[in-house]
Amino acid sequence: MMMVNHQIQTVGIYCRLSKDDNTGVESNSITNQKLYLTDYVKQRGWVIYKIYIDEGKSGTNFDRDGFKEMISDIETKRIDCVVVKDLSRLGRNYLDSGYYIEKYFPEHRIRFIAVNDSLDSNDGENDFGPFKNIINEWYAKDISKKIKFSFSVKAKQGTLLQGFAPYGYLKCEDRVDYEIDEEVADIIRYIFNSIYNNIPAKDVINYLKKNKVYVPGYYNYLKKGINKEKYESYTEEMKYAWDYWKLDMILTNEIYIGTLVNFKRKKLSFRSKKLVENDPEKMVKVYDRFPPIISKEVFDKVSEIRHLKYRAPRNDQNIFSRFLFCADCGKKMTLRKQGYKNRSHILYYHCSYCNGHYIRLDLLKQQVINDFKELKEFISSVPQDELVNEINKINKLKAERKNKADTKEYNASIERKVQLDNLISKLLDSYTKGIIPDDVYESMMLNYKTEYDEITSKIKKLEGALATNDTEIQKVSVKELEYILSIKEDEILKREFLNAVIKKIQIQDSQDGEKTIRNTHIEYYSIGELKELYEQNSNLC
Repeated sequence: MMMVNHQIQTVGIYCRLSKDDNTGVESNSITNQKLYLTDYVKQRGWVIYKIYIDEGKSGTNFDRDGFKEMISDIETKRIDCVVVKDLSRLGRNYLDSGYYIEKYFPEHRIRFIAVNDSLDSNDGENDFGPFKNIINEWYAKDISKKIKFSFSVKAKQGTLLQGFAPYGYLKCEDRVDYEIDEEVADIIRYIFNSIYNNIPAKDVINYLKKNKVYVPGYYNYLKKGINKEKYESYTEEMKYAWDYWKLDMILTNEIYIGTLVNFKRKKLSFRSKKLVENDPEKMVKVYDRFPPIISKEVFDKVSEIRHLKYRAPRNDQNIFSRFLFCADCGKKMTLRKQGYKNRSHILYYHCSYCNGHYIRLDLLKQQVINDFKELKEFISSVPQDELVNEINKINKLKAERKNKADTKEYNASIERKVQLDNLISKLLDSYTKGIIPDDVYESMMLNYKTEYDEITSKIKKLEGALATNDTEIQKVSVKELEYILSIKEDEILKREFLNAVIKKIQIQDSQDGEKTIRNTHIEYYSIGELKELYEQNSNLC
């Protein structure tokens, strides 16, 4: 007869099943998890507050609706016990799973039970618990590798891996091939042939706008229902808002010569959903896979023209190269040229990582001049002694914040290093006792060794940062302000002056109705960020 625990628990049952877990193993189904755990809880006379379910959700991250709802109920003290079938149902990421089991649940006085793993937090520490989490993550990584291998084989065979056909093509009835979408094929031919014949890209864009040709994204929404949430709110002007970036997306796409390119992007890791550009040599190309819309001769010639058109300008024009960054991704922006031989051209800075982010050089120059003139005007309007004191206060506060953040990160890193030392010791002990097989041990030890080396390097850098934080507080003097006031307008864009006073310029887009505004945010050495100075203006005047 089952012994009843007379301490009544208010239980949250958590069930999870990912697409990869759903492999015909009936015992893992959501229905069976619910029945099994409900029976387990009722036999002990506990109260079920709610059953939280995440179906079709990966265990490699915790961005799941059911799990987040359970955490919310924990925060509001609606439950005091969490029951799962086994540790893999909670998650397959050993770092995050370990955080909840070893830190979050105890801190919130939550009893945690993984039934099939005989893990009950009321019984004290379970030395094998962390290894179960690592084994679950190893399993997830193994599944990820198998899926990647399967996709790799399909890619080399020319199998379509994306869910919808790109602009200019439609999926055939058999859903395994593309056919030309004649409704827009002539638009693509017009774009390629125009560039081939040295017609300026600006003229091509104006032609498409004037003739009210839908941009590819909006056309795909109308034709295929793609990205409905984004495009259904498009204004009339946005539907035809062709630009250089949209032309580039077409002019560089090899599908228009019939080439299938798989693996253009990749995930950062099996834990992450973020996609980044893949290395060209890792992309898989299958030539003559589809009916071409344009010839290879035209495509190659256009690529050659684009290369000449975008070649790097002279160094004396690239005056912002050292400190111009994209505000979205943090990467440096590069100077490019738009135009053709014997024709006028424009220079602009472009972010290669966040496609479409750019700013014209002439516009950037004017914005820097205007910003600096406003800075001079501001400095002139305030007693310089008071301004110096206020700026130094701001810089000291920033240094103190950085020191606090570095200290917090340093302490967390030291704590994690101690945990890794213990886990490695337990891993060796379990391996020598034959608890885990060779391949799992090697995989787990490699994970630990990699993380241990990374965190050791991180700690060393943080120690250096903390040692110099006190001496790195930027201080400004009246003499520096006088130097800034002495600069004439025609001297502002000289490289020596820019390098001396500007620390960073960030470019960010914002929407003003239907218009895209390029915003510049300038941070100066010593005197800090202009925005911060303006925020202090009311206190000084």
